[in-house]
Amino acid sequence: MRTVYEPANTLEAYMLKDLLAQQGISVHIVGEHAQSGVGELPASGVLRLEAEDDEAAAARAFLIQWDKHHPEPQVSQLGQPSNPPRRWGSASLLAFGALTGAFGMWIALQAPLGRYEIDHNRDGVDDELWTYSVTGKPLEMTIDRNFDGKIDYVQKFSADGLPSEAKADDDFNGVFETHIRFARGQTERTEVDTDADGYPEMHSIFQKGVLQKIKFLNPSNHQPLRTEYYKLGRMRYAEIDNDGNGTLDERVEYSALGEVTQRTKLNSAR
Repeated sequence: MRTVYEPANTLEAYMLKDLLAQQGISVHIVGEHAQSGVGELPASGVLRLEAEDDEAAAARAFLIQWDKHHPEPQVSQLGQPSNPPRRWGSASLLAFGALTGAFGMWIALQAPLGRYEIDHNRDGVDDELWTYSVTGKPLEMTIDRNFDGKIDYVQKFSADGLPSEAKADDDFNGVFETHIRFARGQTERTEVDTDADGYPEMHSIFQKGVLQKIKFLNPSNHQPLRTEYYKLGRMRYAEIDNDGNGTLDERVEYSALGEVTQRTKLNSAR
């Protein structure tokens, strides 16, 4: 693992993690809980984004370009316009901390106190919006990924600032067919309703954010059709219902190139 960025706070960390994920680059947030000991003030070197060795260069390149070409985010307090846009720094965070006492009522009600707006394609319309609490913890993030003016991804965060659940419209038809659950900030399960009947037919299971298996159900009767098993991002084998009776009756093993290497009949239902 290599450090690719040192964000100012958890809000920036999760925003950049999401942006990198949209580029197909996976990063991990390191030091989040250590930073909690010093509050939301910047702590150099404590909070870091780390990527695998083979993705570190791509992550750094993206972040450099994003810093260079992206307009700096505008932060507002309780919906009021902020000073000229700037990144979170120690001065702004100190000022923000000083305001928290004046807004105790909103703290008690857990009302969002800030907005983090991003216009990715510079058309004057905000495509991504983060709301955060008085402590700087993110509450919700919404994004219009295809710039059609409609929100197609919504992510919510737990009280400790970690992702808790999300929903996505991945075919951009106005229906949120994909639902995602997180455990301690890492993807735990995704469910996809492929035919918009209100019942998910594709279930992906993760362990510590790593894909383990995908279950496909028959849309007509919701019985198992196929279960794929993964390791290190590669499908190792699959169990298949060949006759459509709801019983997985064959195991098919695959090579690293996705070629079938072996077929085995299963004796019992799975």
